[in-house]
Order: sequence, then C-alpha cells, then structure tokens
Amino acid sequence: MNVCKVKNVELNELDQIVKRELRMNNMLRRQASDERIYLKRNQGGRGLTSMRNVSAETRTRIACYMCKSNNKWIQAAWQRETVKENNTIIDEASRAMMETDKTLEFVENNVRLEGEVKELAWKPTWKKVKAELKKGVEKKRKETYEQKELQSDINRRQEQECHL
Repeated sequence: MNVCKVKNVELNELDQIVKRELRMNNMLRRQASDERIYLKRNQGGRGLTSMRNVSAETRTRIACYMCKSNNKWIQAAWQRETVKENNTIIDEASRAMMETDKTLEFVENNVRLEGEVKELAWKPTWKKVKAELKKGVEKKRKETYEQKELQSDINRRQEQECHL
C-alpha cells in the first residue's frame, strides 16, 4: 500500500476475492451484509478489515508523515505533492476523511483536523487522525448496517404478502 498506487476498483476486487473464498469455505453465506463482515466482533460482525479502508488509512498516514517530516528529501517530495494539481496523496487523505464526514487539511507543515491545527510531531498527529478515521468509518458502517432490513424480516414480509 505504501509503494504501489492501487485503484479503488482493484481494492474492491480484492475484497470480492476474500468474500468469495469465505463463501467457498462455508464461512460466509451468500446473503451476508458487507457492513457486518467488516464490523468488529463485539458488535456482531466478523471483524475483517476492508482493503479499501487499509489503503485509505495508509495514504493518510503517509500524508501526515510527509507533511510533518524534517528530512530534506521528504520535504522536497512533499513540496512536489503540494504543487501537483490532481490525484495527489493530499487529495486521497482528504477524501478518505470526507467519507467519514470530517475535514482534513494540510496547510504548510501543519495538519488540520476539523479546523483544529495539530502541532505535534507526526506520530501523535497520526494517532489522532487515525483514531478519528477509524471512528468515522466504523460509525458509517454501523449506520448503514442499522438501516438495512434483516433477511429474516424480508422473508417474513414476503411470506405475509404471499398469503394475502
């Protein structure tokens, strides 16, 4: 994830391969909810990690590291990233946080999370950003799962409709 630029389509394909293998080994049913697969075990899920989320987390970590680094070579690479127009690591990190309804900005050598400047070294900054990212992803997944109709409810409703 650090070295290769992997597209979301490819990451989704990797997730599909994992799900297919789980189904083939009778560890997952055909009707299983994606949200439930990736929810933590203590919340009723399987506790797996999505490749897409791992990629977003890695890109965000790299952006925080590059932004806060004192190494002249990494600073030079960061300067190049800041002047690029599209598809930068900055855009990817910001997009990953936007999916969790949070804002992440990189201004000069500072990281702003929800408008609050994190003036710490890169590791403490990253830990705070990572915690917010994980919390947001988990919250979104939980909300989506709660909005879905359970298979047992669907079956019950269909059975009632058939007997009318």
